[in-house]
Amino acid sequence: MTPDIPKQDLKPSWLTRMQEQTWEPEILISGIVIFALFQIPPHIHGFVKYLSTYSYMPFTAGTVDETFAAVILSAIYWLIIGFSSHLMFRSIWAAFLGLSYLYKDGVPVEKLNYTERFTREVKKGTDYTKSILALERICSGIFAVSFYLFMSIVGCLVFSFILLFVILGMV
Repeated sequence: MTPDIPKQDLKPSWLTRMQEQTWEPEILISGIVIFALFQIPPHIHGFVKYLSTYSYMPFTAGTVDETFAAVILSAIYWLIIGFSSHLMFRSIWAAFLGLSYLYKDGVPVEKLNYTERFTREVKKGTDYTKSILALERICSGIFAVSFYLFMSIVGCLVFSFILLFVILGMV
């Protein structure tokens, strides 16, 4: 590597292109997943009833079934909150993107007939590129953290159940 080349130029072009185009699948995934996640909690409660009725002793005598439901439901609600906030910020991002296309040189603040104080404040927020980039980072971060935490919770739960069945199998 030469010190003259900035780090961002060292990225492959396909990676840069993928990073620029991920907002479309993010919105699609968030919308579909939110719709599906609202359908899941009744099925989890039904599964817990099934476990407490027809399953091994730890599920029927203890609180394993309630713990299972609480952990899965908290993961689902976390994902709903995360993806909903992602959609909200992504819609603000799309609005800024539309404004930057419509007003390439910024909103003509003088035509709004605001007082000098408000005109000054509005002019501060008309750097669309900076706002779009900041919202892009926020949206991608929320999407990634939401999915990461959901998968971490589910992974820990699956590992706990595997560990539980291994311990029960040894006894």
